Amino acid sequence: MNPLSKVARTHSFHQLYNLALGMGSKFSGVYPSMDEAAKAAPPRRQMGYDNEEAAVIYRTHFELRWGDYAVVYWLGSILRPNVTLVDMGGNLGQTFYAFEKYLAFPEGFKWIVYDLPASVKMGLEYEKQHPRASLGFTGDLKQACGAEIFLASGILQYLDWSFPQFLIDSAGPPEHVLVNKLPAYEGPGFVTLQDLGPSLCPYRIFNRRSVIDEMSNAGYELIDTWAIGDLKCCVFFHPSRTVEQYYGMYFRRRSVQADTDRAPAKPASVEIIA
Repeated sequence: MNPLSKVARTHSFHQLYNLALGMGSKFSGVYPSMDEAAKAAPPRRQMGYDNEEAAVIYRTHFELRWGDYAVVYWLGSILRPNVTLVDMGGNLGQTFYAFEKYLAFPEGFKWIVYDLPASVKMGLEYEKQHPRASLGFTGDLKQACGAEIFLASGILQYLDWSFPQFLIDSAGPPEHVLVNKLPAYEGPGFVTLQDLGPSLCPYRIFNRRSVIDEMSNAGYELIDTWAIGDLKCCVFFHPSRTVEQYYGMYFRRRSVQADTDRAPAKPASVEIIA
């Protein structure tokens, strides 16, 4: 019998969970849904990102990473005056502060961070010390409907709802969708548990082809995709579910003309918390 199989047969889930942490894995278990993953979490562990301890994890991440350069490139080609970008799961606005060093934001441009209440609160506190006229925060994604650009960087894996379905149901779907830092591979999709340190989070792994197909069904065509080699997901005891690299993708709504010289779109109506 394989030594690891023997360990798996003779230890409880909680013992295996602690063993996984000791061996350096931040991901454990394979589950069919976010709810099943949450139910399997060890008792008395805090869950999710909506707490101050988890909200500050990325507080010092204000520099570009490997996959960000492609996003900067595409944003540089689609930004127009009076356009609104919604940064889903943008935390304290780190991506905005990092990207402003490389992009000239046009007149009337708005960058709206959508996140959970704990992150919005800290983002507003940080923005008071580093004020930016273009930056705002909201805790209600429905208020962001009508924005021309959606940026979903490192967020789709935490959602317990379908992002493509949200676009289908939206009264004002964005013209451009930039997905970044997406854990995807060629195998079947599943959910695992991620240990953030202060809390645990159900964490979705996607089938790469399914993401493209679902976005196509929502009315979007894939314009570009890029691999992010410095991000990897290894699930303890499940080597066949290893995600060797993450992905970024740029989608454009099919009804949007490719002519980038078209007239600027009307600004989105978004309630900004300031």
